[in-house]
Amino acid sequence: MGSLTLRHAVVIAPREVIPDGFVRIVDGVIIDVGPEPTEQGPDDINVRGRLVSPGLVDVHIHGAGGYDVMSLTSRDLEGMARFLACRGVTSFVPTTVSLPPEDIKRACRALASFMKSRSRGTARALGIHLEGPYISPLRRGAHLAENLRTPKLEELRGLLAACGDVIREVTIAPELPGAMDAVRLLSSSGVTVQLGHTDATFSQAMEALRAGATKFTHLFDAMRPFHHREPGAVGAALLSDAYVELIGDLIHVSPEAVLLAYRVIGPRRLVLVSDATPAAGLPEGEYSFWGIDVVSKGGAVWIRGSGTLAGSASTLEIGMANLYRVGINLSDAVGAATQNPAISIGAHVRERVGELRANMRGDVIVLDKELKVVASIVDGEVTCGSL
Repeated sequence: MGSLTLRHAVVIAPREVIPDGFVRIVDGVIIDVGPEPTEQGPDDINVRGRLVSPGLVDVHIHGAGGYDVMSLTSRDLEGMARFLACRGVTSFVPTTVSLPPEDIKRACRALASFMKSRSRGTARALGIHLEGPYISPLRRGAHLAENLRTPKLEELRGLLAACGDVIREVTIAPELPGAMDAVRLLSSSGVTVQLGHTDATFSQAMEALRAGATKFTHLFDAMRPFHHREPGAVGAALLSDAYVELIGDLIHVSPEAVLLAYRVIGPRRLVLVSDATPAAGLPEGEYSFWGIDVVSKGGAVWIRGSGTLAGSASTLEIGMANLYRVGINLSDAVGAATQNPAISIGAHVRERVGELRANMRGDVIVLDKELKVVASIVDGEVTCGSL
């Protein structure tokens, strides 16, 4: 793979910001990060004061660039991974909508095939996120009602046996019958359990956290609204120590609510996600996917003829820039899109992504002052853009 050194960069590690620093990568692995040295090397690239951060980690994404996780094919995953790499996303968790058990197994097989044969220069898949089918009919959003069901341990054991460690995250509504047993089974099997698409009370959400859930799915969206006499899952997310997803297109969550969540949650629990659909990166207009007709407009996707959101048309790069624009400081905005999502699913240890430090993977992006991606580096190789 060779070596590469980015010099004269504003390095966002992300917890540490080095105003004039360098990142050195050898054979796809970061070997050193620090203040600008005096010696020169043959592989040095002067990035002229641009920002250098870890590659973005999107742990909740349904599609992008016209590619759809729900096609259940490794071909779509490959196209999606190539598209994402050029938008700064070097690691991602393909996310399904609610499916019958056999289709979940097909999705696992497609992802396992992609992970085994992944091409150089494409984003790395970290496993699959099952967003449903174990969610509330009252808060289903764009999920088809006929695919929803309550969690059964026999079914879950079958999915775990068929999919192995491909299942990385599962979203569950904790108020459903059998949900607590499901949370215990999944969390004890190494799966990150998230609470979302839920009408749960505060006490139900807190019980699920005690049972092993560690994260909330897209805060505010598809949740019982916060009330001062019944805070619900929103209140539990804000008050607990769990990680909290937030969609950053500024349509799912207003700028004011984004700032409110950041100030209550703090910089280390906030997990920025795109919740992107196949319409992300495509022109605005009408599309059909997942058995529904949608309209993509203004960075979000709506079910046609309704006021129901079906996901986002914005990538994680856009969401990160939005956080910065609404007043979140630079290192925290970058951390919400890199380190926090990686830590929330253990990928900082298992895959060594999400941070700029020695022995982490050489997944790095170069950004301009508006946080637009100038170049993407995957496994130490420049895959998109120019330096």
